[in-house]
Amino acid sequence: MSLRKIYLLSSCLLALCFASQSQEKNTGNFMGVKGKYNLELGAGLATYEGDLTQKSTFFGQPGFAFTLGSDYNFSEWVQLNLGFSFMRLRADDKKNSDTLLTARNLNFTSNVWDINATVQINLPSFGKFTPYVDGGIGLFHFNPTTIDRYGNKQMLHKMETEGQGLMDANRPHYLLTEVQLPFGAGVQYSLSKTMALKFDVLFRKTFTDYIDDVSTTYAEASVIDKKFPLIKQLAFRGDEIKPGAPYPSGARRGNPDKKDFYYTGQVKLVYQLKKKLL
Repeated sequence: MSLRKIYLLSSCLLALCFASQSQEKNTGNFMGVKGKYNLELGAGLATYEGDLTQKSTFFGQPGFAFTLGSDYNFSEWVQLNLGFSFMRLRADDKKNSDTLLTARNLNFTSNVWDINATVQINLPSFGKFTPYVDGGIGLFHFNPTTIDRYGNKQMLHKMETEGQGLMDANRPHYLLTEVQLPFGAGVQYSLSKTMALKFDVLFRKTFTDYIDDVSTTYAEASVIDKKFPLIKQLAFRGDEIKPGAPYPSGARRGNPDKKDFYYTGQVKLVYQLKKKLL
């Protein structure tokens, strides 16, 4: 999803929230009790966008996500949220319609551990609904894998499919733990004085192009063959669907100027502790 689309979506949500506030009063925002903590448990979808996805769509090639979190209320309007998530991201060239991508025939799956701290701003409520926006900073750990043509699971980071460490200093090994910047929006529906449901969408801007193990160009075949020929079979898999397709030494494999992106859409159960902890 492009930043322009995200901006337009956020603007529409904000406009809807303030328009609704002019008609109804706040009747159910229990989350705004100063000094209290909320506990959150969430589940939903996780989606990646990068070199293995052609279109921006939440339901294109989604995985799953689970989240455990805790919130502290500074005031009726401001919360500090801490969230721990486990999710699975995946994508497959076979699901793209672009012939260049389908001919490349790459795929990946990665378990992701995600921790973030965000500041949540509660917007004016309408009825039992309270919309909000949030943003902050976090870390995530990923490790892309694939199943090779022989049915074996391969850890792509270890295989150095783009010649990391073999070609030149401009192609170093990529890190598996990186910084991410979470931002998003959602709406809370109050079930009682101590419980609520949230629908939460959280985007993560990253600074890596290797969540999918694809970024730059194909390494020279002669360089890869010196180390381990299987690497070439994982870097280009077009010959699995078109026998005899040559390995494209030096050709473009991905776009290093466009960093990978992932986001979640979850339903969360929120419980507020009855007593203040501070």
